Amino acid sequence: LTIVAIGTSLPELASSVIAAARGQVDIALGNVLGSCLFNLLLIIGVTASVHPLPVANSLLWVELPAMLLFSIALLPMMLRRMAIGRTEGLVLLFAYVSFIGWQMWGAFGTVPAA
Repeated sequence: LTIVAIGTSLPELASSVIAAARGQVDIALGNVLGSCLFNLLLIIGVTASVHPLPVANSLLWVELPAMLLFSIALLPMMLRRMAIGRTEGLVLLFAYVSFIGWQMWGAFGTVPAA
């Protein structure tokens, strides 16, 4: 699923990077938020209405707290200058790569279950 998620997110990533490079920050942010909301609400909603989706314990005890932690960590970075700059972007990119690496490591059974 991680590989599928990366593949489906690449067009949004490319559009957002190009828009941000051209100074069209509203388009970049709207593209990211719109894509996330669409994937979270519509896709999961339609899928769950067809067949119930099981929720793993790791989602409640690992992924959800990690998502909340990253979101809370982003707030002071953003409020400092009311912008997300290169430093914040690199921190978020490192956090993302670390989290995906940890998830992939766990998928191969080397991380103890939560």
